[in-house]
Amino acid sequence: MFWFHMQHESAIYMDKRELSATLCDGRTLEVNYDSIVVFRDIPFSDSSFYLIVLDPTYLLKVGEYSWLGKKYGVFEKSRSNDMKQGFIECIRVLKRSGTLIFK
Repeated sequence: MFWFHMQHESAIYMDKRELSATLCDGRTLEVNYDSIVVFRDIPFSDSSFYLIVLDPTYLLKVGEYSWLGKKYGVFEKSRSNDMKQGFIECIRVLKRSGTLIFK
C-alpha cells in the first residue's frame, strides 16, 4: 500500500503473502508481489541492495479475515524475534553505503 508505481523496473517487491479477495464493499484486493519471501530469509547475496524499504505489519488487534488484516497482514505472536531476525537479514543484503528505511 506504500508504493505509487508497483511495476517499477528498478525495484523488487517481496511479501510473505499472496492474496486475491473481494472486500465487503465489493472492491478487489490484490496482494501480488514479485517474490513470496519471508523477510527473515531473503534469497539474495550479501550486499545486494543500495536501498531497502522494510514495511512490516504493525496491527496488534485485527482479525485475520478482516479488511485490515487482509490488506496489511496480521501481527504474529513471535513478532519481536521475527523483527530482530528480519533486521539482521536486511542489513546482510544491504550494501555498506546503502540505506534502510523502516516504515
